[in-house]
Amino acid sequence: MSKELNQLALEKLYKRIDIRLFSENNTDHILEHLKNVKENLQYTRELVVEDECIAEETTSVQYGSVGLPDLRCWTGSGATNADPEVRDSRLEQVLNLIPANALRTFR
Repeated sequence: MSKELNQLALEKLYKRIDIRLFSENNTDHILEHLKNVKENLQYTRELVVEDECIAEETTSVQYGSVGLPDLRCWTGSGATNADPEVRDSRLEQVLNLIPANALRTFR
């Protein structure tokens, strides 16, 4: 029973991977983790890549839904001045870790 639950958990855990390339901290952390669990990436079906910070939508009493810049994207721990070549290289490293024909969705 324990092996079956472990297998099910692995399939759910690695089904979708979100990577924020605009955040060097996030990308480095995810990359290191994926390298350590490479054998589990066979369960990855969806890869979502964000290469720029998109502001979350907020609600204004006067105007309804308004998209405001999330300043954490450009300051603090989320800040990055990553060169596009560096971002592309990191994405390529992630894609090389995922087995061929595993992904069904890549956004």
